[in-house]
Amino acid sequence: MRPPPPRMRGLPLLGSGLAFMRDPVGVIGRAYETLGPAFVLSLGPKTMACFIGPEYAAEYFRQPGEVLSINLAAEPVKPIMGDIAFPDGKKEHRRLLDALTPLVTKSHLEQHARVMLQEAERAALGLPAEGELELVGFTERLSQTIAVRCILGDAFAQGTDARFREAFSALIKSFDLFVPPNLPLPKFRRRDRARAYLDRIIGEAVDERRGMADAPADTMQWLSTLRDERGEYWSMEQTVDLVVSVLFGSHHTTGSLMAWTIVHVLRHPNVLARLREEVGGPALTIDRLAGLAYLSAVVQESGRYDPPTGIITRVARRDLTLGGFGIRKGWIVALCPPVAQRLPEVFEHPERYDPGRFLDGKPLPRHALIVFGGGAHACIGKAFAQQAVRTFVGTALQHLELELVGAPVVEAKEILRRPVVPCLVRHRRRA
Repeated sequence: MRPPPPRMRGLPLLGSGLAFMRDPVGVIGRAYETLGPAFVLSLGPKTMACFIGPEYAAEYFRQPGEVLSINLAAEPVKPIMGDIAFPDGKKEHRRLLDALTPLVTKSHLEQHARVMLQEAERAALGLPAEGELELVGFTERLSQTIAVRCILGDAFAQGTDARFREAFSALIKSFDLFVPPNLPLPKFRRRDRARAYLDRIIGEAVDERRGMADAPADTMQWLSTLRDERGEYWSMEQTVDLVVSVLFGSHHTTGSLMAWTIVHVLRHPNVLARLREEVGGPALTIDRLAGLAYLSAVVQESGRYDPPTGIITRVARRDLTLGGFGIRKGWIVALCPPVAQRLPEVFEHPERYDPGRFLDGKPLPRHALIVFGGGAHACIGKAFAQQAVRTFVGTALQHLELELVGAPVVEAKEILRRPVVPCLVRHRRRA
């Protein structure tokens, strides 16, 4: 077997574990600067091999599930989402794609786009004429509202209340890459109570949909009536797991990317001025949004500069060679979008926030951008998330004058990265 990548020096027994818990992306960035694009971190009893750059990412994403397992890497989130969203086997993965691919067809995305426009306008115009808002909470509430309406349907959305929002918040706050997910900790108890509540109300909605004689042809109906190879409905547990997985996946990343995009636009007056010119004029429509090239580039650049996901992980099911290095069975194998997407050999002036880089026609290497993953397990909701962010940012700038209060920074200790709360924005309704 080939030698492993060089190992980062750390504390006895703990290695880089304590520093990693405080700032995982920072530790990976420093290791990259010290050791190069392939290295190993000791994280207490665990070992993580990290690879930085498009060529490594391409090889990483080519590995099948029986070599690099997404299922084993997903242990921290299985109590939230179940097993359904993390298949290693080809048959199980095909089944998941067959279930989800119809939801991102043009007709479904057009239905969702109408909801996004309605909710973005409602959120922007529902603010007082002027004041301050906490941006992260605002965008996460908006993204949750959009996700619930698009995925669970209008009837379900009209019946949701504060308890539903609190339950979903408890799921998100329970995510922990380091602590075993079944320890009797308060946040895990809250997670389990929240999941039991969501199981009950979503299960009731699924039952109702299965019994409807004239059900709407929407996302919830499709998910509720999925059938297996014998023609029988998916089990209630599998169906609810899938619904929660789609909700969870579409909500957090979208809300964080909305917040980061607003932050970066407001930090760069030249970007703000050009964007205001593009979105100004007639009211936004689905067709108008589709033609706003600079707005699309702004969203892409925000995802490059501050990707909501800090680390992409798999677990080695057996010894293997990756990037010319030996990887041992049981090691965590990781990519790091925030580091990989600021490589100077890939992106010119990578520390500069520059949406124009996506308008100059210069091709990027495959997997230069990994904000939505890649390979067989690339995020199927990428188009949904980007459409939601474009819609919110365009609508907000049409209706509101916005100004940052303070200098937002990243929540360093979180794997699911967002601006530190509170992230305050002063707003005033435009004439």
